[in-house]
Amino acid sequence: MKILLIVLAVLAALLILLLLLLFFGSASIRITYREQLRVVLKVLGLRFRLYPEKTPTTKAELRRQAKRKRRKRLRKQEKRLRRQEQKASGEPIPNLPENLQMIWSLVRLARRKIKGKLFIRAYRFHIRIATGDAAKTAILYGATVGAAAPLLQWIHADFNPIERGRGDMSIEPDYLAEKSSVDIDLELGMRLFRGLIVAVALLSAYRDEKELAIRKARRRIARKAARARAKALRKQKKAESRQHTASVSG
Repeated sequence: MKILLIVLAVLAALLILLLLLLFFGSASIRITYREQLRVVLKVLGLRFRLYPEKTPTTKAELRRQAKRKRRKRLRKQEKRLRRQEQKASGEPIPNLPENLQMIWSLVRLARRKIKGKLFIRAYRFHIRIATGDAAKTAILYGATVGAAAPLLQWIHADFNPIERGRGDMSIEPDYLAEKSSVDIDLELGMRLFRGLIVAVALLSAYRDEKELAIRKARRRIARKAARARAKALRKQKKAESRQHTASVSG
């Protein structure tokens, strides 16, 4: 009996810890660019480099990299086989416009779900515009500011506030330099439980949108078949009419 109580107490403690991590833990993606792009995923304090991939140096790392590449190849082969099976079975496959409609619906849903829940931190956001020619630099600087300012204002005011310090964000012209330069350090993150809610909602919506895209594909194929039948029937009627005319004139 005591052992059972100890096991239950341990399980309860683990459950409470998991709930605390879900409610108070967070996951974020940090994007930095200074001559080279670097993307790092951080979950509950653990860091995983997404890009660039770490160069393997030991035999164990080489084996892991080979396994990842093998899994990617297998996934591509399975995806290709599934498509071939769908074509062979006559199952309708959504075309580009139907897939784009599905993606756009998911993007709009994701925007509604993460609005106000995603934190954005700008540690550095410095863009220096330079072309080597003062007139071109001025034109490019005006175009860049004209495009970036409304976008940043919309993100900050209508989507999610951007956390930043004074002087952390700037776009400046440099009339003496030959090349433009970018120095960016951004972090985007969300509480784990909110991310889980968003992921479940998007997964459910994806299934619904996929079914909708397949129904649209079926209707499209049916309309195409109906047009083909109508065209064949018109051709047949014209051929019969010509034969009838030829027999009468003969």
